[in-house]
Amino acid sequence: MNRIVYIDYLRNIANISRCFIHASIPYMLTKSPIWPVNDSGLWFFDFAVFEIHLFVMELFFAIAGFMFAIELSSKKTSKIIIGKLKKIILPLIVGLIILIPFVITLFELPKNNLNSILSYKLVLESYVSAWNFCLDNFFPTAHLWFLYYLIYYYTASYIIKNILIKSSYFSLNTLLLIFVLISSLCMMNMERYVIETPLSLLPNFLSMIHYFLFFLIGFIIYSNKKIVSELNIQFNLYFKLGIIFALLATLPQLLFSILEFSKSFFFSFISSFITCSASYLFVLSIWGYFKHKNFKHSKAIRYLTDSSYWVYLINMPIVAVFQLLLYSVDIPIIFKFLISFSGALIMSIISYEYFVRYTFIGSILSKRKSRNSIK
Repeated sequence: MNRIVYIDYLRNIANISRCFIHASIPYMLTKSPIWPVNDSGLWFFDFAVFEIHLFVMELFFAIAGFMFAIELSSKKTSKIIIGKLKKIILPLIVGLIILIPFVITLFELPKNNLNSILSYKLVLESYVSAWNFCLDNFFPTAHLWFLYYLIYYYTASYIIKNILIKSSYFSLNTLLLIFVLISSLCMMNMERYVIETPLSLLPNFLSMIHYFLFFLIGFIIYSNKKIVSELNIQFNLYFKLGIIFALLATLPQLLFSILEFSKSFFFSFISSFITCSASYLFVLSIWGYFKHKNFKHSKAIRYLTDSSYWVYLINMPIVAVFQLLLYSVDIPIIFKFLISFSGALIMSIISYEYFVRYTFIGSILSKRKSRNSIK
């Protein structure tokens, strides 16, 4: 499979944006009930987390749909199945058994004494409590829900692949409107005007529909030349509209808990429509921009892309450790954020270099590299 350079850039934008979100959550003014640390906050982080959340996971799924369409066009079904068993299902199973109890342990520690998080007894008690929590709640997926959803999406898109490949009935704008309407109906039934993610191996079917539409967008971008040509023309307009809708989408979040009419059908639909429009417009405009740019091959970008899957798996627990250790340190939260974000990202990449890239783990996640190879 030939390297598609702009997809490397898209992957890294999505991955770094996600790392930014996880590093920012404790430092929002709004308290997160599920995060292990809630420090004094700044509105900047609330705004940044909300705006990035509008498109980051959606972009991940669009990339996944695009890459799966390439696989279907170039590989035998048996080879695709073996590849997904190795690269998606095996990491998901191992992650659920090893990584998720560790993540829940980090989230359990603050219920005790944050000044004693290095206590062996406290960590052990939290780890046992985490396993009990996992077993009682049909195993939380935490950030691995992305892999969990991909299994469904690969299966569904394989079944309807001929329709997706041959379909050219809709223009890009028509497809955009249909998808926004469907996502808006899904979002209307959420607790807030955001798409909720699953907390366990029991899927949230409304969020599953929403993200599947973005998976299909990626699939269609690869398969449908008509859609691609329209995207090449309209991505600048989509970006301008995306900024407008993204700014408007902040208002329902502020009004939700204040005004009674915020729970009305009309307000819910308009709010959901604005928010979902921002998501689709951002994903399409970002995709169109990077496809339009003639990016040159870069060893640094290639390396970051190679490491991106591992960083996706491991960064969140590492950043949580940094945030726990910094909780009682008396420095401005902007410095705590910078240390957590950069420290966790650097540690993730270092662990990739020394424990993944040239080992059997690397061969599972992508392709095992040779230290003498530059490919």
